[in-house]
Amino acid sequence: MNRWLNAVAVLAFIVAPLSAQKSAPRPLAPGDIDDIAALLKLEDTRAFDEAELGRILKSAHPEVRRRAVMTLGRIVSEKARPMLAALVDDKDPEILATVAWAMGQQKDPGAVAWLGRVLNDARTPAAIGKEAAQALGKIRSPEAHAALATYLANAPLNAAASVVGEALLSTGRFTTKEDIAPILRWVKASNAQVRWRAAWALYRPRNPLATPHLLAMTTDSSAEVRFWSMRGLNAAVVAQSSVAPADASARLRQALNDPDRRVRTEALSTLGAFDATARLGYDDDATVAAELKMLESSDTWLSVPAAQALARHTSRAAEIVPALLAASTPAKPRALRITVLPALVAMAPDAARALAASLAAEDNTTAKNASAAATRQLDAAAARAAGAGQAGAGRAGGAGRGAAQPPVYVARPDAEYH
Repeated sequence: MNRWLNAVAVLAFIVAPLSAQKSAPRPLAPGDIDDIAALLKLEDTRAFDEAELGRILKSAHPEVRRRAVMTLGRIVSEKARPMLAALVDDKDPEILATVAWAMGQQKDPGAVAWLGRVLNDARTPAAIGKEAAQALGKIRSPEAHAALATYLANAPLNAAASVVGEALLSTGRFTTKEDIAPILRWVKASNAQVRWRAAWALYRPRNPLATPHLLAMTTDSSAEVRFWSMRGLNAAVVAQSSVAPADASARLRQALNDPDRRVRTEALSTLGAFDATARLGYDDDATVAAELKMLESSDTWLSVPAAQALARHTSRAAEIVPALLAASTPAKPRALRITVLPALVAMAPDAARALAASLAAEDNTTAKNASAAATRQLDAAAARAAGAGQAGAGRAGGAGRGAAQPPVYVARPDAEYH
């Protein structure tokens, strides 16, 4: 019991209702502390005691009631849903915000209608609207998406950024390719926190219709917006859009000089990404040249993703291997040398063995593991080659005499080396 009482003491200190920020909080009586301790015990044991929860929900202390609603959200049970539904007319805004949060935790499709009404009601306080928007994103039903789209399409452009931002994030959690018009209303919002969330919501579903807008957002004044927009220029998505791959590639290369380090790194990662399903990636000469240049960077945030990107250009081994060898010397950062290793396995097996041996001798678990994995891969390739050679000799000497047919080895795709 002392454990729960200690937890409640901390809780009473750090978790105060919103109204307590404006006026002195109502102190917790001994009975209130006992009730919160009982709630913590239920959460710890994941025990849904309907009678006990129902009793505590009737507490005269608002913080005790709010904590009871939180417990309803934390113990996933269909029994919680009607208990939460019974609280939607509560007059305490903190209780209502917590009810919305708990409905999201329960992922209750039956709550979507109420959450949608709350979100789309202009009179709803921002704290409640934000929780309603977040809950809809957790439920992720078609009706939940419709409620979010309605809000984003109709909310005034000066609506609370906290609510708009949460609605955009929740919309981005839907991976289906829906109408992007409600999101586009916010790509030029004055608040950068809203704009980067709009970029996130546009890029997440990989909808080609969003690509032109994401390309435009890569020049936004906010580094956060540029960062998320870069992710939307994936080669496989661009190929399905109205944006020319050459234009997207050029913009990504230009962003390698962005003043923000995260933007530079994201642009390089997007340039180097390869979609194994669509078999698409940026492989133009200018992109390979840019990746080779970034491989020489003293910043491992750039050199490491450059090494990862170069690993897929196996047809350009003659051009790339010398640069990889230069990046694999002991003077280079360990992270870079480890990342170069798979590329050498694919393009220069003998050099890969030398690097693997060097990494194996280092007093570092990651280096040793990378060395062991590469050595296994090289040994397996050598065994396949030897087996194929022996089988070829057997066919030449035993043709027509019922000799066993050798196994067929399928060449490994480039994607396996990423």
